[in-house]
Amino acid sequence: MGQARKATDLHVPSVEPLDRSPEAVRTARATNLFLERARAALADDPVNTRRARAGAKVANGLLVRNAGSLAPTPPPTFSAKYGRAGAAVTEMPVERGIARVLHLEDRYLGPMGLDRDEGYRERAATTRAALDAFPFVYVHLKGPDEPGHDGDGRLKQEIIEAIDRSFFGPFLDGLDLRHVRVAVTADHATPVLLKGHSDDPVPLLLFGAGITPAPGGPERPKFGEASAARGALGTRAGREVLPLLFDGPDGRPQ
Repeated sequence: MGQARKATDLHVPSVEPLDRSPEAVRTARATNLFLERARAALADDPVNTRRARAGAKVANGLLVRNAGSLAPTPPPTFSAKYGRAGAAVTEMPVERGIARVLHLEDRYLGPMGLDRDEGYRERAATTRAALDAFPFVYVHLKGPDEPGHDGDGRLKQEIIEAIDRSFFGPFLDGLDLRHVRVAVTADHATPVLLKGHSDDPVPLLLFGAGITPAPGGPERPKFGEASAARGALGTRAGREVLPLLFDGPDGRPQ
């Protein structure tokens, strides 16, 4: 896992090669040429012209990220590392690519449509179908991240409530938790006050088969930072999440 940091400089620097190999130099030169031509094309775009006349912000450049190539030695597949096959329900290309590299079954749904609740119900149904076919299913929901970047706390709350209502509601309906173990967490924090990523700890909820609620805890705890801080799991590193899910806090495999 990388470290998410607050953005302090909005200047877009030129792409620099990390070494002087011909491949790196050529890639950096080609990327900079592409970005330069993109800026020129956007400057004359009629949509931007109309937005500028209306006093709205314009798209004046492109951002590129995560360029690279596969390592000379491919990473172990998910099944090779954890001893079980799996599927991935994703809506963003990056997570889809990670799933493919790890040889997880690709259940890509694409970005969310206008009907938020219908979209989350579709994701719940896809997840349940994948769970019928595989012993492990990874689900990535992008929703709350974007209003965090926009500083829109109310919309972020509405999206989290929609996930609770329209994803977890139908996903858990009729699910036999005596035979299924579920982990819920986030890949990073996106505080609305920062309008960007931070390296703050994120909540982790683990429930289902073989999981005993923490002694003295509330009967129906909420999923959030305050409840997680009072939980029995403590602060964990990201690399510990899957072993916790598969073996449980007490080391009993599922």
